[in-house]
Amino acid sequence: MNPELRSRGHGFWSAALGEGSCLKAKVIDLREHAEFVRWITDGGSLRMPRTIVEREKQNPTNSYDCYTGEDDWHTPDADQADGTDTDELDFPELIREVDEAIAEYEGAVFPMSDEKTPFDAAWCIANGETNECQCAAEVFMAIKASALTTTDWEARLAAGRPAHLILRKWYHIEPSMCFRCYVSEHGRLVGVSQKRLSEFYPFLAPEGVQTKVLEAAQRVFDTTIAKAVAEAGFDEKARGSEHRYSFDIYIVKKTNKAKVLGFHDWENLLLFSGDEAELLSRDADGCTPLLRVIESRDEIVECGVASSLKAGVPEELKTFKHLVSAAESLDNRTGGAVQSSVDDMIRLMMQQDGQES
Repeated sequence: MNPELRSRGHGFWSAALGEGSCLKAKVIDLREHAEFVRWITDGGSLRMPRTIVEREKQNPTNSYDCYTGEDDWHTPDADQADGTDTDELDFPELIREVDEAIAEYEGAVFPMSDEKTPFDAAWCIANGETNECQCAAEVFMAIKASALTTTDWEARLAAGRPAHLILRKWYHIEPSMCFRCYVSEHGRLVGVSQKRLSEFYPFLAPEGVQTKVLEAAQRVFDTTIAKAVAEAGFDEKARGSEHRYSFDIYIVKKTNKAKVLGFHDWENLLLFSGDEAELLSRDADGCTPLLRVIESRDEIVECGVASSLKAGVPEELKTFKHLVSAAESLDNRTGGAVQSSVDDMIRLMMQQDGQES
């Protein structure tokens, strides 16, 4: 990706493309929130900032009770060992901005870093399948538990590039209408790929539907993205392969208009993986971009993608889920003699450890 393009943050592109081409979002510059940066890079502790902890104590929610006290996830001893004091970490001004964004956007936001979304932290959010956050506690839990967002911020900050917390207004986005578009070093749209590789959407198969997808992608590229790149002073003509890039769009079915979701490197070619030469063959005046969608359920297996998206659930929780299932099965076989209590879970865990050792 063009280093100049990559150095620009989400806030720059939101302004350059205009509200009509992007989903509504509040963009917060992390350079103005040093305490948040320290918290997000403190080595993985899941302890929440003091303002959130106090808020949860006064008005507890079941989802976050385990993170508001002294628990096994993080202890005072651990603070002393790494030289930090998480009880002193707080950023009330940023929390206030998050509260205001949630109120402004009708009670829910979708948090993300400049280039990544916290899908790997879906396990710790009440509405994890959609990453819908309805309070500040959910926002900070999602981004803190996500390796995707934290590593993105860390890389940007280390490289001296702008870093932002983006709070996008939450919309019910249909994954079937999300696509990644690829732009050559000569500034031409050459390919469009279905983004969710774990699903087969039969309605995308007809040629008429695919034509509409390509029309929407080409239209938003010609009228907004190419124009914004040119006005920003980035000359994409006759440059090397490092100046290729991609961008994500969401196509609204009713209007067949595309909304720009974000910009990315060229490397992740999705359904074009292994066919880069064919993709670049479209890099000529007058060529229609290639469109790739999953055309059968068998193709999901060929792509090597699981039938459902992974939500980043820790192995410990997966093991516990299996133990609960084992306890329920044992209950059924013994007529309810075994109760699914914490003590039973501990006993089962000890038995499993003994069998595995």
